[in-house]
Amino acid sequence: MSNITRRRPRVLLEDEYSSSSDYSLGKSQQLATKEEKSDKEFRSPKKFNIFGYSNDFSLDKYDYLALAILTALSLFTRLYKIGKRDQVTWDESHFGKFGAYYLNRTFYHDVHPPLAKMLVGLAELIAGHNGTFNFKGRYPKYVNYTFMRVQIAMYGVFLVPIAYVTLRAMNLRKKYCLLGATFILFDNALCVMSRFILLDEPLLFFTGTSLMFAVLFFTCSHKSFSPKWYIYLLLTGFNLGCVLSSKWVGLFCVALVGLATVEDLFEKFGDLKMDSITHAKHWGSRIVGLIVIPTLVYMLCFKIHFMILDKSGTGDKDMFPAFQVHLKGNHLGHQPYLIALGSEISIRSMQSGAGYLHSHSSKYPSGSLRQQVTCYGFDDNNSKFIIEGVDEPIGFNYTKPTDGTDKLPSPRYVLENQYVRLFHQNTKQYLTADNSYNSIVEAKHKEVSCIDPNKNKNVNSDIYTWQFVFVKDSGVIQSNKLKTISVVFMLKNKATGLYLSAPGSRYPPWGFDQSVVVAQKEPTSDAVEWVIERHATPLLADTAINVKKPSFLKSFIYLNFQMAKTNNGLVPDREKYNHLESDPITWPFLIFPMRLNGSWHNGEIKYYQIGNPFTWWSSTVGTIMFPLTLLILIANSKRNAKNVDKLSSLTSTADLMNSSDNLFSDEKIGSPIFSARSGSNSAISRDANICNRGYLNSTELCELYWNQGKFLWFGWFLHYMPFFLMGRVTYMHHYLPAQYFSYLLLAFELEFFSTHFIPLLLGSNSPSVNSGPSKATKKVGKFVPILVFSLYLALSITGFLIFMPYTFGYVRDPKNLKYRQWLPTWNIYDSYHKM
Repeated sequence: MSNITRRRPRVLLEDEYSSSSDYSLGKSQQLATKEEKSDKEFRSPKKFNIFGYSNDFSLDKYDYLALAILTALSLFTRLYKIGKRDQVTWDESHFGKFGAYYLNRTFYHDVHPPLAKMLVGLAELIAGHNGTFNFKGRYPKYVNYTFMRVQIAMYGVFLVPIAYVTLRAMNLRKKYCLLGATFILFDNALCVMSRFILLDEPLLFFTGTSLMFAVLFFTCSHKSFSPKWYIYLLLTGFNLGCVLSSKWVGLFCVALVGLATVEDLFEKFGDLKMDSITHAKHWGSRIVGLIVIPTLVYMLCFKIHFMILDKSGTGDKDMFPAFQVHLKGNHLGHQPYLIALGSEISIRSMQSGAGYLHSHSSKYPSGSLRQQVTCYGFDDNNSKFIIEGVDEPIGFNYTKPTDGTDKLPSPRYVLENQYVRLFHQNTKQYLTADNSYNSIVEAKHKEVSCIDPNKNKNVNSDIYTWQFVFVKDSGVIQSNKLKTISVVFMLKNKATGLYLSAPGSRYPPWGFDQSVVVAQKEPTSDAVEWVIERHATPLLADTAINVKKPSFLKSFIYLNFQMAKTNNGLVPDREKYNHLESDPITWPFLIFPMRLNGSWHNGEIKYYQIGNPFTWWSSTVGTIMFPLTLLILIANSKRNAKNVDKLSSLTSTADLMNSSDNLFSDEKIGSPIFSARSGSNSAISRDANICNRGYLNSTELCELYWNQGKFLWFGWFLHYMPFFLMGRVTYMHHYLPAQYFSYLLLAFELEFFSTHFIPLLLGSNSPSVNSGPSKATKKVGKFVPILVFSLYLALSITGFLIFMPYTFGYVRDPKNLKYRQWLPTWNIYDSYHKM
């Protein structure tokens, strides 16, 4: 994202600038000589600004009027009939339930970070929900679902004025800032997704605020280390932390600001006038504001998440046992603590997402052809093993009285480094590792299986003999005895010297897609670490499990790994049609809109997620045109570098610097090309031998297009392209953050082309060096921007009205709207597949 031209602009003094059309040749020669002498100074980098101007940003009374109108309209489009459907709709069944977990304080597991869900919980709390409704079917009367929806919709309401302020700070003309905000206001997809209890609106809100404060921060580059500069920097970091804490796609927003910051610092690195102390301050400020602050916000959200959810719930099994024990009401908190021979145990891998040591009667298809050993995510009967000592015969009963009475024998505790056999209770076989066979899936490791010694009397008993090697003991009281949950251990095979391992990969369908278990040589990762999670024996009474509470950092890291594992497990079934799912390639072209409720018959309230086709498709064209137009501008700039510029913008430097109080004026906040000198009010540089006097040449047009458009285009690119690399299931609403950037980019491109290109194409001959644009071009130039603005405003409103019935909830027969099915893939009124 670096600037195309590193050379800084030449700046003229006021007495060197003439508004007269007949600029004298002698004056031109004097100016050229003066500029040549100062060439060395002009090449040194000035203060960098990603948007190319350095004047202070502020809003005037017409801006506030526009914001008031936009907010009022946004309140209508987002809140009108928001409680019309009194049934749980779309993903309200998930996120409404997650919000209720915060009210009940019960622990749960989900693929998304907690902030947006905590905001849903806050909305439910304010609405008076008691947490008893499970968000299935119809809302009961005691659940104020309308007020819940209203609170979530407010994030969508404020996204519209945020878009206006963002474009205004990027130095777009007011009419096009208004147009860009209108695209957000009248997009049916954005509107309908804001009307339910979902995470998308908080995500979009924080995406918008992150972009807005990042833009405002870069507008203050000429006042580095000022209070306003620090405020915008810290607000940018805070909102980046919030968007990342809402959904992981917020990472794309962090990457966008990060790339812009790298460009900024790279430019400052080339400024030879900047001393090392100032360099260090720039680096330090950005590290704190854009790395430390977002990280702290992200971690704080999880800290609050853990503090609230302190009761046992549906997500217990997704955390490690030492965490579960400290949840109120967790069943692991009371069981026999010390492990004895003859105990029935469930062994869990410390590898995130692996599960419980497991075996079943199915055999390996090759290798030893013995019974499979896997890790499974649930603790079922096939995950039960009995510990046997090596000094007793196979199948010895440790609970049988030996003195002729009914009294149970004394427990014989398992000690550190003790050798044992692990008997699989369901299949009556023993856990085995054998050097003779490589793992089918992990060829560099050895196979682990189960065998029946009575049917394999020729095998060495050492292959099913294992040693408990302690790794750490988190118990309150330390000892050399094996304990439930407290002791993390490794299992070392006596015959091979290999360690039992769950590396995290999965078996093919013949292994039921369960996690792989192997024997590996080096004990170098969590894969070889295990813990006994469940323990049952009649020899010992249940007692409290005295385990030290794990640190927040350990729980935080483990949960994030679990979230990633779960997210990666959401893979689509390509052999099964699901009309709700869609591939990323279809999103910009609006090929597969999505029904938000299953019942689609007459009398049912129906919602359809479809974007405003007119503006949606236009924004797609805009994203494609941006790099192509940039290449054309670069080529034209290079071609005219040493000749009289034939492509000169209609916009003069005086027009760019003037201000007006008219909402529909062409006012800009400052020069949109380059940063002016500190304390200077001069316009951008002019070289009479290259361009028309007082108008932008091709090089400056290229700079303008790149400097202003790149932030938005890369925002769209970073929020869209990564989905092609994801293996998880995807839906149309995943495109909404990228579409937000696409709409803002469309507003910029409409302004750019209507101001600089279309008037020249529609006008008369190209302007001469001395005369500037022709009168016809100037006349057309005043008319075209208003025409483009009016046309797209009308298209935006029209598109919204056409598809408004499905945005606000359509009750009648869907066949009445069949003329709205513009593409055969749109299932607006008919579908061959039931939801």
